[in-house]
This record gives sequence, C-alpha cells and structure tokens, in this order.
Amino acid sequence: MRKQYSILVKQYSLSKSEHAFWKNLKEVTESGGDIFERQPFSVIGNIHCTNRENEMVLGYFQVSAVKKMRKYITYSQIADMDIPFYRYPCESIAFSPWDLLGDNTPWPVPPWVYESIYRIFMHNGYVFIGMTNMIGPTGLVLNSFVFTTPECADCSLTGNPNRPDFWVDIY
Repeated sequence: MRKQYSILVKQYSLSKSEHAFWKNLKEVTESGGDIFERQPFSVIGNIHCTNRENEMVLGYFQVSAVKKMRKYITYSQIADMDIPFYRYPCESIAFSPWDLLGDNTPWPVPPWVYESIYRIFMHNGYVFIGMTNMIGPTGLVLNSFVFTTPECADCSLTGNPNRPDFWVDIY
C-alpha cells in the first residue's frame, strides 16, 4: 500500500461587491504608515445600524454556495517538490544511575536505583520506551532507561486511530 494524504477542498462563491469589501479592508489594514502610502479611507460593507442612521458599521453579511471535493495526494506526487518533512518536536530522554550517583559508582548498580529512575519519570508523566546497554567490567550491562512524552509515544493522543469513512486505500 502506498502512502497518501487526504484533503477536503472547499470552494466558496464570492460576489463582486464582497470581493471589493475584503480588498479594501486589506488595503486599509496593511498600510505601512509612510508618507507615500495610500491614505486610510472608510470601508463600506452591507451592514447598517438600524436605530442610528449615521453610525458607521464595519462588516459584510455573506451567504455563499460551497463546492466540496476530496482529493487524495500520494507521496510520489509531491516527492520531487522539495517540501520539507514536518518533524514532530519529540525527544527521548536517556537517564542512567550515573546521572544520579556520579561516575565513580562501583559495578553493578543496585536495582533500586533503576527502579527509582523509573518511578520518578513515570510519576512525572513520561512514558518508558526502552533501555540502552554498555560494556562494563563483566560484559554487557544495563546503562540507562529511555523515556519520552505521552504524545510522542502514543499516536492515539494526537490523532484518531479509527479509519475515516471517506478513506480509500491505494496500492
């Protein structure tokens, strides 16, 4: 199965007068403020104050038709566009007894030290994701526990694990 993305594209209709309102509002609000800039002016919409005829009101009431289309984009369609990948701000934290006890700790490290590290990180909301080993005087030994934040370890926290009804697999 190939990687793909899904996007729901919505196209809204826009009248000429509404387009002019939004264009004028953009011009007024994006003024740079130097002496050569266009002078500010009143932007007039289609909303009016009913009990005070001369009071200026800023706004535009819009009713629009909408066309929707779901598009599927495969990785191969965008691979050559040189778009950078989004990198999630996830970090793994490796913590060893030597971070607590110092480099002169004799081998082996007592099990309660690893248990304490585990309890401290888990109590503070981290998720255990693995261990690292190192070579000690007697061979390969446990070096550190590795933790991360819950949203980096469990994708169901930031996404929905259920397949949406519109999804179509491509092969």
